[in-house]
Amino acid sequence: MAITRNQWLASSHRYIGDTSAPWLVTLALALLVVSIAAWAGSLRWRLKKYQDNEPIWMIRIAMVIFTAIAGVTAIGLSFALYNAYLETPRPDAAKPFFETLARWSSVEELESLKRVFAGWDVDTFAMNRWLAPLMAVSMLLGGHAFLRLQNRKLGWSITVSVALVAVMIALKWNPLDRFYHGSGMTSQQTVNIFFWLNVLLVGAIYLLVSAIGWSFRGVAGAVNNRVYRACIGCIHGGAVVALIAVITATVLDSYVQSVFIYPEDFKTPKRLPDGYSVMIDLDEASFQADGGRGDSGQAFRAVSSVDLHIDRAGAPLEIVNGKVIYRHDQKPLEGETGPVRQLCQVLDYRYARYVSGPTYIVDPFIHRSIWHDTQLWVSPVFEANSLSAAHVSNPVQATIVIRSYPLLSGLWIGLVATLAAALVLTFQAWRGRGVT
Repeated sequence: MAITRNQWLASSHRYIGDTSAPWLVTLALALLVVSIAAWAGSLRWRLKKYQDNEPIWMIRIAMVIFTAIAGVTAIGLSFALYNAYLETPRPDAAKPFFETLARWSSVEELESLKRVFAGWDVDTFAMNRWLAPLMAVSMLLGGHAFLRLQNRKLGWSITVSVALVAVMIALKWNPLDRFYHGSGMTSQQTVNIFFWLNVLLVGAIYLLVSAIGWSFRGVAGAVNNRVYRACIGCIHGGAVVALIAVITATVLDSYVQSVFIYPEDFKTPKRLPDGYSVMIDLDEASFQADGGRGDSGQAFRAVSSVDLHIDRAGAPLEIVNGKVIYRHDQKPLEGETGPVRQLCQVLDYRYARYVSGPTYIVDPFIHRSIWHDTQLWVSPVFEANSLSAAHVSNPVQATIVIRSYPLLSGLWIGLVATLAAALVLTFQAWRGRGVT
């Protein structure tokens, strides 16, 4: 939120000129007050021993690792803010997309592009090179903490063996590289840390299995505080499932694109790669003041209905439907290159919102399933100055983009499990049924 909710850093995830920094400050202060209250409260009560004698130094190691993770992110954020404050020129290596856009941008637009790409953003790729190893170590130690064998030497032997297996898998099998086809938005800088991401995934599975096993032993055994054991397992297991889902979805994402011609390609199914076919129809298009942010007069607005046909191995699997909305108040630039610009607006909102203003909105159609989240982005089917009585006089090209994120449902499943277990644990503590 510190990256996307302030005016000083460039980000592809916020509207240019719009900021929710006051909400960020309010939330940060609330969290700080709660943290201080929790810290002060911990001074009043003696730390009780866990029923199964969990070594407190394992918790301290976890605290050190999480503090180091917070330190890496704080350094990355501070570095970007510092350079933004000094207006330091941003190096060309941090602006790879600019060269692509500059090739086809008009003279009028080039100056705007230079300004937006001169803005500083946090170098998340540099941060990930530090965060991935730290997270991998935390996963392995977390798995060891939940292993809890009577024979500690055997426990450490298992953890060291899992670490060695993780390294061997990352070096020899490299699962992310095997499943990665380069059909999405994954950067080469992310590919360069596949080794640590593979180790992280193996460590995450180790933690997940250990946490579930620890909870099951407590629930099925003679342990009195079964609710506590179950909740702790769900909190850690849910967080791990969410982490695995985020890594899988963002690294192995994909997108396919196609150009539709209005009106001839509308109201008829059109086959796309990867087992998709789409039928699009225009519901309405108009100039109107619909209350959008920064609305100056009447803006162009189009609503289209979508039928998305999903096939697998040539057999119909599912048909889903919905609507997409497009809105902006920018006049087309002279000599605009149509589908290329539209594709860039879909794939890079920082560019789209900068050149189109804070009123630029593309609301995609999203279909969620257990195995894939599918987003269908329909870029504008009209040029605003060509609209006349809900139709255009000349054929217009519109870029259709389908983006797919595998296993993204695991993010919501994991977060719900973690949140629900945390709420139950908090309720138990309020009732005086905490850890004994």
